[in-house]
Amino acid sequence: ARLDREEVFKLFTTLYQDVHVFAMTVAENVAIQPKERIDRRRVQRCLEMAGLWEKIQSLPGGMDAMLLKNIDLNGVELSGGQTQRLALARTLAHPRPVLVLDDPFSALDRRTEDEVFARLKACARDRVVILISHRLYHFPELRQIVFMQGGKADVGTHEALCASVPAYRALY
Repeated sequence: ARLDREEVFKLFTTLYQDVHVFAMTVAENVAIQPKERIDRRRVQRCLEMAGLWEKIQSLPGGMDAMLLKNIDLNGVELSGGQTQRLALARTLAHPRPVLVLDDPFSALDRRTEDEVFARLKACARDRVVILISHRLYHFPELRQIVFMQGGKADVGTHEALCASVPAYRALY
């Protein structure tokens, strides 16, 4: 059976490397809904899961701070990692059975990546998460890994790939 476009949209949510910040409030950027329909508690939980809640609280206006690209109207600039986490919060605010995350930690330092990864694992227990990454810190914690190189794909656990795929072992 083929899925039509709308059925596919109901199954997948994606986060790409190049994220967009909309010229609207933080809450609207996460919820992608008009102000009157936003569940503020849900937005807060998503910002917490993305490790961005403390930063948002420090902005004048908090969740109501107006963003323009990656700078709020008061001139407070969001770093690349904060912008990436805002986009992750947006992705988490629209849960689907399958999350496709394209290098969601590339702009994060290791400590922040560890914190966000732990939260992501906790909130995505009942979903399929396809994590595309060049940083392999957390690969030992993943159930299944698809390692692609030179037109070939090897599939297995971290331990199995380390044992059987020299290129994966060297990269790790």
